[in-house]
Amino acid sequence: MNVNHAFESLVGKNKNLIVGTPITQYIHPDYQDSFYLHFKTLNRLEHSESIELALLNTQNGEVFVKIQCSRDEVIDNDNEASKLIRMSVTDISGLKEKEAALAKSYQLLNDLAVQSKTFAWEVDANGLYTYVSPVITEVLGYHPSELEYKLHFYDLFPLGNKSYLMKDILHNFSNKKPFVNYVNEVVNKFGRNVWVSTNGMPVLNEHGELLGYRGSDTDITRRKLAEDQLALLKYAIDSSSVGVSISDVSQPDMPLIFINKAFREITGYEIEEVLGKNCRFLQNDDKDQPELQELRAAIKEGRNSSVVIRNYKKDGTLFWNHLTMSPIYNSNQQLTHFVGIQKDITDLKIAQTQLLDSEERFRNLFVNNASPMYLIDALTGKFIDANQAALTFYGWDKLDFLRKNLQQICITTGSMSSEEILLKANGRFECKHFKSNGRLYDVEVFSSVITVNGRELVHQIIHDITERNRYLLTIETHNKLLKEIAWTQSHVVRAPLSRMMGLVNLLEYENFSTPDLPKLLEAIIRSANELDDIIREISQKTYAINANYYDTNSSSNELEKSQNPKND
Repeated sequence: MNVNHAFESLVGKNKNLIVGTPITQYIHPDYQDSFYLHFKTLNRLEHSESIELALLNTQNGEVFVKIQCSRDEVIDNDNEASKLIRMSVTDISGLKEKEAALAKSYQLLNDLAVQSKTFAWEVDANGLYTYVSPVITEVLGYHPSELEYKLHFYDLFPLGNKSYLMKDILHNFSNKKPFVNYVNEVVNKFGRNVWVSTNGMPVLNEHGELLGYRGSDTDITRRKLAEDQLALLKYAIDSSSVGVSISDVSQPDMPLIFINKAFREITGYEIEEVLGKNCRFLQNDDKDQPELQELRAAIKEGRNSSVVIRNYKKDGTLFWNHLTMSPIYNSNQQLTHFVGIQKDITDLKIAQTQLLDSEERFRNLFVNNASPMYLIDALTGKFIDANQAALTFYGWDKLDFLRKNLQQICITTGSMSSEEILLKANGRFECKHFKSNGRLYDVEVFSSVITVNGRELVHQIIHDITERNRYLLTIETHNKLLKEIAWTQSHVVRAPLSRMMGLVNLLEYENFSTPDLPKLLEAIIRSANELDDIIREISQKTYAINANYYDTNSSSNELEKSQNPKND
């Protein structure tokens, strides 16, 4: 075995150490078998194909080489022929490193393509697939052989959009324009729609004629769905009747980075006037609000908070803002944003103020009214409250009165029960009520239903009509006597009076014999006596009417004294 200087460098040994040793001593063990097979082939042929293998290098470990072998014959000085094997050894270590790097890059690109779900493709000028990378199986389920020279790109379009997409893309073909992030929908092998982003460049010949397109499709289905959901969410937020704002906690002073349409309508500010600012600008100079301390504490502690504060619109108009703030944490449990919900409750605040004023007026009217008033639970009939006039009228202190219910003091007249009084709470009626002294009094009740804090109550105003009813009874009795007097005057008195007038006419116009005169006079005297008796009866009835009148006044005075013993 003889070698040149280049071989010495490949194996890292001096020629003197190499000559006389077998070639296999310098071949890497992993390549020994393939070298023997190659060497046997050479016995049958003059030349052999080249072989790539690794030589052992004493300094660098191993060197990749390309060996080309051929048979040769040499005549020595004694004119004898010797058969030799001539080997041409080429160092291809650098090439191998480049191939390894290229293979690594290819694998990396392939991995990236798989991860990003991007497949490469080529089509001819008619759109027929001439090449499809294997990643298409991951994206659409097809094997490349199912598409190459069999299907056009538009064969994958959904039927509903096919004509539109074909027209749009073939327009690019005719103008030799590239595709840049062209979002379109295709149907995979299993009939499901997949959204892809297409990028492609035209392939032209030396004359500028279109040969086809070369490019890639990336599966963006998840991104498209997320974008659609985000668009829907944004539309929903913009359609909301309450203001929505988002502030960025990671930036200094926590500026606003989003506001919706309702926020703009409530405050009067446009987006460019708001974004980048802290939302405290809505407070103007109205900083002395205890609720602001709660907001600051919630922001510092990263928790929810709900307050009602005074804010001001762009034109300076005050509005009451029901503000709810909620923190947003990322996957690492770091506070990143706050979402604010703003609701203009100015009208509600005005209504509440008016309601409070109304309640205060009702309270003053209730407490200070001279007429007895009380409130009853509409369901149970239990007294809830009573004014001082009612306590004075009934004679109980407030604690004792509120222990009672309507059924304990009310004696109804007619067929209406105390339960029906509650059911028919709106209106006027009369009944009898007990006082603390155990006596019954006639009362006139004005009743209405009111709602206090969501609770239905019956409000009743009481008028004592006992004396009025007694007067009415007396008047009815007097009227009855007067009717009797009138009847007596019109019937009984007229009869004897008519007889007397007739007898007098006889005396005036007729000639009576002396024997008839006593009889005539006796008849006149009898009629006069009858008339006198009638007049006496009328006088007695008149006296009875007067007596009843004085009795009624006396009884009323006694009743007043019994109701107001302090006046005695």
